[in-house]
Amino acid sequence: MPQARFCIGCWKPLPKTDKIECPTCKKFNNSYNLFCIHCGARIAQQPAEWREEDLKISSQPAEAPWKDDNVIYCPNCNYGCQKDWPTCPMCKTPLGSPGAVPGVPMFVDDDAVTGSSMKSPVLKAKTVPTTQLKKAILKELAPVIASMGVISMADLARSVGSDEDTVSSIVKDLIATDMVEGHIDVSTNEFISEVDGLSPRELFVQDMPEATRSPASSLADITPRIASENRSRDDGMTIQQERGLDVDDFVKELVNSLEIKLGYDFEGGRIHFKVVVKNNSKLVIHDVKVFLDASDFFKTDEEEKGKNVPALNPGESRGIDFYLDPKKCGTADISATVLFKDIYGKRHAKLVQPVEVQVKQPIIAPSKSSIEYIKEQTTKMASDMKMFAIKDLDSELLYNAAFRAISKFDMSCAYDEKGNDSLEAWFSAISKTDKEPIIARIIMGTTGDRVLEIRVWCNDDKQLTGFLAKIITNLRDEIEVIRRIKAEDKSQALKLMALGRNIEVLKNLALLNYEAGEISNVLHEVKGILMKSFGNSKDVQGAISEINVWIDRMNGLKSDEHISQDSGNKLFSDVEHWQDIINMQLGIVQNK
Repeated sequence: MPQARFCIGCWKPLPKTDKIECPTCKKFNNSYNLFCIHCGARIAQQPAEWREEDLKISSQPAEAPWKDDNVIYCPNCNYGCQKDWPTCPMCKTPLGSPGAVPGVPMFVDDDAVTGSSMKSPVLKAKTVPTTQLKKAILKELAPVIASMGVISMADLARSVGSDEDTVSSIVKDLIATDMVEGHIDVSTNEFISEVDGLSPRELFVQDMPEATRSPASSLADITPRIASENRSRDDGMTIQQERGLDVDDFVKELVNSLEIKLGYDFEGGRIHFKVVVKNNSKLVIHDVKVFLDASDFFKTDEEEKGKNVPALNPGESRGIDFYLDPKKCGTADISATVLFKDIYGKRHAKLVQPVEVQVKQPIIAPSKSSIEYIKEQTTKMASDMKMFAIKDLDSELLYNAAFRAISKFDMSCAYDEKGNDSLEAWFSAISKTDKEPIIARIIMGTTGDRVLEIRVWCNDDKQLTGFLAKIITNLRDEIEVIRRIKAEDKSQALKLMALGRNIEVLKNLALLNYEAGEISNVLHEVKGILMKSFGNSKDVQGAISEINVWIDRMNGLKSDEHISQDSGNKLFSDVEHWQDIINMQLGIVQNK
C-alpha cells in the first residue's frame, strides 16, 4: 500500500513518521539511527507504512478559515497562499488550481510537526510538551547560530511562549547533547553562538524569495540545518568505519574522557579560581574554550569570562586561571562550561558541577592592644595584601583615604607615625564570633614610586578575603571624595584628616591606659589643629579648655607612667564628646 502524504478528503497534511521499527527486536528507533539503539542490529531505511485506521476520510472539503478571493490553498500543505505566488513558501510545491494532486513530495522540511498517528484529534490544555518546546527553541536558535549571533533567554522564552527558567534549562541540555553549538553567558543570561556562521552572500541568498533566485545562487541556498545533518551523517559513517563505534557512543566516550577539576583560593582580596582540563582520550582535541559561569555576586572583567587553549594532546592537561572580585559577603556558586572540537571538527560541550564559594566579612570589636603585642601576633597569623600606585593624588591624601577606609570598622588605631620616607598606621580588633585577633596595617611611601600598601592579618581565609575586599571598596569611595577637593582646600583637608587620625589614636591610648607622655603629645596635636581650624567657635573653645585640663594632668605624671583605669575611661568619654563637637562644626550628623 502506498504511503499516504495528505488527507484525501480535506487535503490537510498527515503527520510523517519519524520512527523506524527494528526488524530484530521490534522496538522503535529514530529515523536517523543507522543501528538499533536497543539491540545493535542494522535498521532498514524504509519507514513504516501508515495504517488504514490512521487516515481520516471526509466527503466534504474543509471550510476555509477566512474568505479572500486572492487566496488559494496549497494542495500539499493546505497553507494559504497568494494567487501570484509561483510556489508555496512552506513546502515549495508549485501552486496550481486548489485541490490538485501535488507533484512533489510533501515532506521536504523536517521542521514540520511530526506525530505517530492522527486517530482522533483530542483538545489538550495549553501546556507546551517538552518535545514540541525543544523543537520550537531549535527553530528560534537556527538563525542565531547561522549568523553567529546572540539572543537573551527572555527574548527566546517570549518567542516560544514559555518561562525563562524552563527555556534556559532546555538550552543547556541542547548544548550538553551537542544539538546546538554555543554557551550561555550567566552574567547577561544570553545564548552566544560558537560556530562559524554563513557568509554574507549565503545569508542574502537564503533570505531571497524562491522566484527571484538565480540557478547559480540556488547552489548556496543550503540551510545550516541541512548542512549540519549532512555533516553529521558523513561523520557518523566515518566514525563507524574508523572507530567501529556508533556516533552516540563515540561522543559519550569522548566527552567522558575529558577530565575537569575546579578549585579556588583567596588572593589579594580576590577569588583565584582555577580550572584544570585533562584529555584522557587517545585523540587530540583542539579549540578548547573555558567559559566561567559566575553570578553578579562577583565582578569580572571581559577577559576573565572566557579563555582558550589551542589544543590538548592525549594525556595532556592545562590549567586556566580566573580572578574574581567579590562585590559583597555571602555564598555563591561558580561553575564552568568547556567547549572543544574533536578530530572531525565537531564541537562538543561539557558542563561542570558548580563549586560553592563563601566570602565572609568578620564582625569585629576594638581591642586594647599595644603596638608591640600587635606586631608579635602577626608572626603567628596568615596575611594578604593589596598595593596601589595612584600618581595623580598627594601621598598624604591617599594615606588619609586608606586610614578613613579602615576607620569605618570598629578597629583601634594602635600606631600612627609619619617618618622621613613613609607614613605608617596599625589597627587591631577582635572577631566577635571566634575571639581571634584581626590586624590591619597601611604604609604609604612618600618618596620614589609612592606606593600604598594595605595588609590584613587573619586566621580565617574567608574572613581575610572578605575584609580586605571591603576595605578596598571603602578606599575607592574615599578616593572619589578626595578627588572632589579643590586645590586651594587641600591644606585644610589635610589638617582635618590629621585631626581625625589623632582622635582615633587618642581613644585607643585611653582604652589602653597608656603612658602619660604619649597621651600628652597627641593632646597637643589635637589642640593645635582645633585652634587653627575652629578657633572662633564657642563649643570648640570649651573643648580646648578641657584639653588643657588633661594636658596639665599628664604633666603632673611621669612621662612613662600609665594613667589609671578611671582616668582612661574619663578621657575616652571626653574624646568622644570632642569628636561630636568637631562633627557638628563640619556639618556631619551622626545617627547613634
